[in-house]
Amino acid sequence: MTNLLVPLPLPSPPEQPRQGGTRGLLDELLLFTAALSRAYLAFCDGLQAAARKAEQDHLRGERLAAYRARHRWKAGDVRPLLSIEVNEIAQRRMAALKGRGRPVVRPHRPLGSVLHEKLTTWPCLFREDATPDERRRAFKTWPWWKHHVEALYRGELELARAKRIAGAHDHAERAVASALRMSQGKVHAICGEIRALRREDAKAADFPPMELAEYESWMKRNGLPKRMSA
Repeated sequence: MTNLLVPLPLPSPPEQPRQGGTRGLLDELLLFTAALSRAYLAFCDGLQAAARKAEQDHLRGERLAAYRARHRWKAGDVRPLLSIEVNEIAQRRMAALKGRGRPVVRPHRPLGSVLHEKLTTWPCLFREDATPDERRRAFKTWPWWKHHVEALYRGELELARAKRIAGAHDHAERAVASALRMSQGKVHAICGEIRALRREDAKAADFPPMELAEYESWMKRNGLPKRMSA
């Protein structure tokens, strides 16, 4: 016989619907979104810092080019010098400038403007409708133009030696400078720079010699010179 004094077990309370799974998923999604936002902001900060550094390096390069030409500064260089924010020593030199003539210092140009010009100008070397003057201007924005200057020097040097011209090195530098409308000193400096690069890595500057006649032919018609396209 059943003992009526023994308490019967109480029924279990009904289970409540679980919300922990959904809430946990939402929390993880929020954490992921926050982490992604932080990474994006860090990426943007990095881009801005890189852009600022590139602009500063560009301005520093403009100043360095101006300082190297300080012995040729004229009164007309004052405004360009101010635009690149030269130091106090340069400003004292500027106060005494009296010479006249064409300025030797270029005014400051934002890096973005310089890059845009290079990217839109050098393709003229391969445009069929480009004029020779457009191609000559584009030649100096061509990424490998310094290599071509040194290649032209070697080509003219070989030609001068074949003709037994006295002072072949000087003759080649003057010929290239005249054709490219730059100073002989700049041609000499560019050749030294490329030769130093070749000493470090011969294949990095492995451009064949090119005569000025080939250069002029390149400027007058579309396409690369034969030695380069072969």
